[in-house]
Amino acid sequence: GGYQLNVEAADISVAAVIDAVDESIDTTRCGAKSREGVEEKAEKGGCQDGEQCLTHHLWMDLSQQIHSFLNSISLQDLMNKREVQVTAIRQNEAAELINSSLLDI
Repeated sequence: GGYQLNVEAADISVAAVIDAVDESIDTTRCGAKSREGVEEKAEKGGCQDGEQCLTHHLWMDLSQQIHSFLNSISLQDLMNKREVQVTAIRQNEAAELINSSLLDI
């Protein structure tokens, strides 16, 4: 399994990956998407019977800040972090162990 990149990892942001799999970076509790260009539902509210809650725009702004932050981190940046490398090795070893035990059944 896995994925093969068509462009360099340095040219792909974490936000682009999240967007590509249609995940939402949404801190509002109403489920309104708050990414740029997809704010129509968010602007209509939906928090309290179709009405915006008192802090709706605050949470929408936070969602946009998180998206901007993740947009500033490339996959290459992420892969270069030592903690990520250690975690990837641990997870790969666990997956290999599970796969080998399944083949023994």
